[in-house]
Amino acid sequence: MYSISEQKKETLLSYCKYAAWIPRSDVVVAQGKSTLYIWYNIEEITNVTQYQIKGNVETIEREEGKT
Repeated sequence: MYSISEQKKETLLSYCKYAAWIPRSDVVVAQGKSTLYIWYNIEEITNVTQYQIKGNVETIEREEGKT
């Protein structure tokens, strides 16, 4: 992540297979080796939800305000 106002870089993951900023939201989703990481508020980067997964994320869908 890069903060334009602070001109500062912040690494969210050291290894990433997939990453997406969800349109019309403040949500970022990324996949490490076997973990799905979800930041529901990107301004709170230390507050991340993690799920163990098998396989690879291909797309993220957002419909009727839900991701």
